[in-house]
Amino acid sequence: MGIKRNAGLALLACSVLALIYLLRARGQGERLSAYMTDAKSFARIMEDRAASQELKAEEIIMNETGLFLDSGSDTFYYSLPEGDSSVMDPYTEFQCSDPEAKAAVLETEITEQSIRENQSVQLLIYNRDSYHLYRLKCTTLPLLQITCGGEITEEAGRMRMEMELLDNRAETAASLIRSEGTIRIRGNSTRKYEKKGFRLSLTRESTGGNTRSNMISLLGMRQDDDWLLYAAYNDQEKIRNVFSSNLWKASCGQNNELGLDLGAEYRYVELFLNGEYRGLYALGYPVDGKMAAIDQQAGEYLYKKIDWANSIDLRLDETGNLSGYEISEGLWNSGRWDALLKLHGLFSGEEADSGALYASVDISNVIDNYIFLNLIQGMDHVSESSLKNIYLAAKNTDDGQKILYIPWDMDLTWGNKWQYVSQNYTLSYETPPQTHYIMESGVIYRLLGNRDGQICQMIVNRYRELREGLWSDQSVSEMLDGYEKEIYGSGAFLRDRERWPDGTYGDPEEGLSRFRAFVLERLSCTDRYYDTLETLQGKGTYVIRTAQYEDFHDSRFLIEIHNHQLTEDRDVRELLEFMGVDPDRIGEETVYIAVNGQTGEVDYIGGLTVGDCVDSCIGELALYADPQAEYSHPEDYDVLVNAEGCFRCQPSAPEEIRMKVLTEEGMRDFRFKK
Repeated sequence: MGIKRNAGLALLACSVLALIYLLRARGQGERLSAYMTDAKSFARIMEDRAASQELKAEEIIMNETGLFLDSGSDTFYYSLPEGDSSVMDPYTEFQCSDPEAKAAVLETEITEQSIRENQSVQLLIYNRDSYHLYRLKCTTLPLLQITCGGEITEEAGRMRMEMELLDNRAETAASLIRSEGTIRIRGNSTRKYEKKGFRLSLTRESTGGNTRSNMISLLGMRQDDDWLLYAAYNDQEKIRNVFSSNLWKASCGQNNELGLDLGAEYRYVELFLNGEYRGLYALGYPVDGKMAAIDQQAGEYLYKKIDWANSIDLRLDETGNLSGYEISEGLWNSGRWDALLKLHGLFSGEEADSGALYASVDISNVIDNYIFLNLIQGMDHVSESSLKNIYLAAKNTDDGQKILYIPWDMDLTWGNKWQYVSQNYTLSYETPPQTHYIMESGVIYRLLGNRDGQICQMIVNRYRELREGLWSDQSVSEMLDGYEKEIYGSGAFLRDRERWPDGTYGDPEEGLSRFRAFVLERLSCTDRYYDTLETLQGKGTYVIRTAQYEDFHDSRFLIEIHNHQLTEDRDVRELLEFMGVDPDRIGEETVYIAVNGQTGEVDYIGGLTVGDCVDSCIGELALYADPQAEYSHPEDYDVLVNAEGCFRCQPSAPEEIRMKVLTEEGMRDFRFKK
């Protein structure tokens, strides 16, 4: 009896499994290979029929997911789901305008190589009299489709839209995410580009018919209703902002005493807008008050530095605002700028108390910002006297209100440099990996100026800690391997170049090989920088600045001095002595000092007039007027010429010493200002 009962249960279980299989197979359709035919048969179908725009594939479903269509080119896009063994030969259904129509696929093998090379699969929808030819593109990236009531323009502003996100990740809870919302163009200088960036605000309709924010997670990122689509139009590898943002978030974003996650992140997608393929984008979320947990009622603020307005001599303008800053979140009251004014008053005054400086910021966060912006070569973030593209959060702590930094907009990094007259305002790999960008308008630099050996060692220790972790060569290389697979292995880089041929693009055959080599060389350069910095503990900022030049002691220098009182300054004397110059030999008649770092020779030279020629330890020097000087007032500028070449030399301001550093790589400007 028991045997018969067990056998019956087994038979029932098999029947149920068979029924489930049949139902599932019916829903999935046939494998794509079942529709494939050879080239001769494929051509015969078209020869025997007329091309028709009426016969349509209303939908193609692969592995139970509908494909997105670029209607202009009749190209369907198939996002291969991760972890699915059938991805290269998916179960396929064709839903056509003619229920009697059939489908044929030109015999083609889908491979990793064919995807990377952006190869198409041709397919036909045909009936007895007509056919319609489509193409199929395969990608390993998620797909995002936005539908709105027309072209998105500056004049149109925010537009209502519907969004569909096809999430192909293996760990996704829902492969298709839908939301309503609005969309608008975003960006500053990037607004001028043909390929626009966008900002999405997701909404939903409540049961009472009201429009609410739709806080959802996209591609595994935080739950939010505010999303960005970054175009990467001016980046030749489409990598810098995504890699830098994600690296900051992963390695530095949570390194603060409040336990905040102060980092935005991005994931690559391919975008469709109103049925038109728009290329490779990065979907992410902005730096905002939610990230910094800003409590407005408690007097907390999130500030945004938006331009190069001076960050040293900070003061309110006639409108009661701080030039160069915006309030991203916080109450608009009379004390709205107090946190920034207090901070800048500490590090820009004649005297700066180290204890007060430490207490004014989250020191772990500020150190991370200092070394991170140097690592990525944030030329669009730091200069000698200012900063830009940085958020500053004023947060309350048990020890009083403190400032934290959050970098953003990191496209002009890792060798790339802005120039107005260049293609898309970007010079690719113009900055060598040896170049450092040090944030000099902040607490860290003032502490170094106080000869605080503790902060110097803290910087070095934190850098080495990061180099043993997420900044290690291995970890960084693994990150870049993943990005290379996404950008190039998906075929999206080639499709983006086809769609936006006037954008900035590197060699697709190189992938990220050049970028990877640059990043690893940059890490080697920062290794040497912080090793040198450690040896300069207790020195003034002028000497510490020399750590930026690996070949400083082997260089040739031309120092220009117009204010001889500066030679009595402790920091200036320390620097001159560090270079081998005797400050006591600098007489009132001395205007130029030539230093040959390789030989140790030093020449003290008086003022020159046009036509004078002096032989020095760094070559022959002459002074003459240059009518071709490209300045707004060329008559104010002269050119110093030596036997090795020439360079412009602007007269120093009374409060500074300007030094021209002649190296094997060319001329560098080295300025010291009290």
